[in-house]
Amino acid sequence: MSQQSTLSQRFIATCVDFLILPPLGLLVMLVTGLIEDADAYVMPWFYLRIWGLLILSYLLLQGFPLFTRGQTVGKLLVGIKIVSLDGTPASAFNLFTRTFVLISIALIPFPYNFLGLLLIIDPLFIFGKDRRCLHDHIGQTKVVQL
Repeated sequence: MSQQSTLSQRFIATCVDFLILPPLGLLVMLVTGLIEDADAYVMPWFYLRIWGLLILSYLLLQGFPLFTRGQTVGKLLVGIKIVSLDGTPASAFNLFTRTFVLISIALIPFPYNFLGLLLIIDPLFIFGKDRRCLHDHIGQTKVVQL
């Protein structure tokens, strides 16, 4: 059975993923023209456009390595991967659930923006005894060393 990833491995992998995704998102936005005029900022279409850009950018960058090897670019560089709780490769459903449930909740246009709150709560779960973030619990996954 593989050893669970360390906090520093997960932190570095997340930092890498967060650093490379926004430039790609900007490129997708410029190429598609989804958010170029004033009408693009009308609610609720603005949230739908952002959600679409987020999914497209994420899948362009992370989709292939995530769904074939259970790794994002950051996890690949650090040498860790996502698996199911029993150590077998995570299913596409688990990977999708793990990745997009919290983002979907955060993008719902509530009177208050829950994205900031979720970004704080999600990683705090890693300090539990099983070292799994909230998105790991939602997706029934864990992250292990290669």
